[in-house]
Amino acid sequence: IITLMTTLPVEMAHAHGIVNVGSIMSTIMLPLSCGPIFGPVIGGIILNFFSWHWLFIINVPVVTVALVLGRRYVEGGPAPKECQRPFDPVGFILVVLGISLLLFGLTQASQSGDLARFPVVASLAGGAIALILFAAWPATRDAHRAFVDVALMRYRSVPTASAAIFMAGAVLYSAQFLFPLYCQDLLGADALTASLMLLPQGVGALLSRSLAGRLTDSHGGRVVAAGGFVGTALTTLPFMLLDPHAPALFTGVILFVRGLAVGMLIVPITTCSYTSVPDSAIPDTAVIV
Repeated sequence: IITLMTTLPVEMAHAHGIVNVGSIMSTIMLPLSCGPIFGPVIGGIILNFFSWHWLFIINVPVVTVALVLGRRYVEGGPAPKECQRPFDPVGFILVVLGISLLLFGLTQASQSGDLARFPVVASLAGGAIALILFAAWPATRDAHRAFVDVALMRYRSVPTASAAIFMAGAVLYSAQFLFPLYCQDLLGADALTASLMLLPQGVGALLSRSLAGRLTDSHGGRVVAAGGFVGTALTTLPFMLLDPHAPALFTGVILFVRGLAVGMLIVPITTCSYTSVPDSAIPDTAVIV
């Protein structure tokens, strides 16, 4: 879904001669900004009043509504003949196996705290081998057959944006996981209260998205993304000083300002990922980035 959200608007914009798509991206990705605001709150309500199973069951009605709206409002049609290609089952299996084993190995390592345990080593090694085999698989280097067209890495914007998105994700989700633990373990807050304390960061990210799009179009994604990373780093440092007696107002203000900085990251990076690739490669670029 996220891949389609970024691919379709860029393709349509380029088809109409629009090159600077920063403002378009910030608008299209606006729903994603609501996730950090409403997601933790809904999760806190579910954990507080219902079974944890509802964290998964709630996706069923959401997906049902999405299917109805998508079928009714999203324009579709047959893919251009040059874009059609056969499914690569070997590439699919190797990618799924490689990523799954790596995630399983890292999960085992985090739970045991020991990277030398056999399950950890075996999983990480197996995942790495599967991804190496995928890169060596002949179909992977054929743009007409590749499950993931890694040949796009030769365009400078693709590996650069991929690395930047990876680091932005680490910046965003590390705090997203750690801060609720701080609230619950040190402050004694319940799940709902901990989720509500994250709201200022989500609001800040939501407010800065539109500005990020306009600045990307006028000043370039490099400047905006660099400013976002610097701002995120500076507003993360105060959390090193937090203790159970830190004023709630101080924490909320820092989270809000940090949200403003985090909101400046994803839009310019995603926008810049398409700058050096041909229009025909936009869907595959969205898959990689």
